[in-house]
Amino acid sequence: MASHCVTRLCTVPNPSLRLFLFHSAGGSHLLFRGWQQAFPSDWELCPVEAPGRGRLAGRPPAIDADELAAFLVSELAPWLAAPFALFGHSFGGLVAYDLALRLAAAGLPRPAWVGIS
Repeated sequence: MASHCVTRLCTVPNPSLRLFLFHSAGGSHLLFRGWQQAFPSDWELCPVEAPGRGRLAGRPPAIDADELAAFLVSELAPWLAAPFALFGHSFGGLVAYDLALRLAAAGLPRPAWVGIS
């Protein structure tokens, strides 16, 4: 699976859950760098980078959460074979919520859980 927006904190073969993590508008995936140790070892934590940040710095940033969620539907589709959940902080929470709605509308797998802080 190749997606420049997804970072695996630790690659887990056949994860029982893949947790996608969405950062705040002014942040980056680095917010989540120490989180893997706080979760079960069979979970795969996957911070998601937005266009205009990190490895996607060369891409124009999304202008709002709706545009970012639309971008992420196609970017994350190959990653949705394993059970998954979405967690977003601040603006990332809005993105996680919008993404969950878009996945359902597109007939793609739905998250087991959506968390917002």
